Amino acid sequence: MRILFVHTFYQHKGGEDSVFRNDLSEMAAHGHTVDSLTFSNHRWSIFKFILLPFNPFSFSTIRRKIRDFRPDIVHVHNFHFAASASIIRAVKKEGIPLVLSLHNFRLVCPSAMLYHKKRLYIDSLATFFPWQAVWDGVYKGSIIMTFWLAFSNWINRVTGTWKLVDKYIVPGNYAMELIEDSNTKVFKDRIVVKPNYAEDVAYEKRKRNSVFVYVGRLSEEKGLETLLEAHELLSFELVIFGDGPMRGQVEKYVSKHSNIKYFGHQSREVVMGQLSECAALILPSVCMEMNPLAMIEALSCGTPVIASDLGTLNEFIVEGYNGIRFISNKAVSLRDAIDTFTQLDSGQKEDLSLHARKTFEEAFTKEGNYATIMGVYEELAGGMLNGHSDE
Repeated sequence: MRILFVHTFYQHKGGEDSVFRNDLSEMAAHGHTVDSLTFSNHRWSIFKFILLPFNPFSFSTIRRKIRDFRPDIVHVHNFHFAASASIIRAVKKEGIPLVLSLHNFRLVCPSAMLYHKKRLYIDSLATFFPWQAVWDGVYKGSIIMTFWLAFSNWINRVTGTWKLVDKYIVPGNYAMELIEDSNTKVFKDRIVVKPNYAEDVAYEKRKRNSVFVYVGRLSEEKGLETLLEAHELLSFELVIFGDGPMRGQVEKYVSKHSNIKYFGHQSREVVMGQLSECAALILPSVCMEMNPLAMIEALSCGTPVIASDLGTLNEFIVEGYNGIRFISNKAVSLRDAIDTFTQLDSGQKEDLSLHARKTFEEAFTKEGNYATIMGVYEELAGGMLNGHSDE
């Protein structure tokens, strides 16, 4: 099969980039002919944002790419903002089946992560047009930018752009339910649930230390304030990996506490080494996560996860089975969860570890990912699989 992957890189690296690269390499490893077309938000970002409803430049670019590569399937991971929704119309103009992965909730709410000003933000999900989100300035605190983002989504919805996508992929059932029940009503029966995956590690039981680990973007919606407040309430050994707008705050806090270390952005090998030996991963998100790679990588190591009780995380982290849950945005609740974990005996911790690994094997392996995505591709491509010609 010939597969064209399309992706837009944000200004800061994120999990979506990793999922895009994982899918690309996995398809190539199975012998498919793959190519990619990437866009970037790094330069001329305001200009690209203005063209968000329809970007004629990206429209022409992807049509030329399709005519040159002649794919059986086009799989888009992210089109905001540089590519724009115009690439959807371009793909369908060329008559190619189209798959779109949804890594966040931006198509149903301008907030993208359903979070604003330290609370879950679901105000827009049931509205025809998200005026409240606009007045609240949920995108970068700007009413104007939020309006333009909302307008772009709205105009593409009412003109039928979203209906041109053959299949949407989301990484969990809870996320699927939120999107299907949203104001758009166009995603029904078009969504396939396919969790993200991570490369398996050479799993083995290891003696674990007493260190807790955080891996991810250093930002408010990821629950960094909750994490640091909990550390203030209950002193415990903590290692933080990642970068983001809260880096300065994290570094300032670390300088005053000897039992917390900050290593910034590190290679996957370094992070996985820590995850393989730590007590647990802490996932303190206060936004509606889709399917964080840090969680999947921890589970692959047999590492229990202490996670906030948001619906998308509850789907995979089961209290007392492969981790412990706490009330989102409540430092006291996180403190109690860490204390509860610390008080477990070695046998109970080992059970959590074994179940964490079992969760990974059941839901997040690349073999399972490949089987699911190929089922989608084969359904959409149909006879093109055997009928494709280079003539």
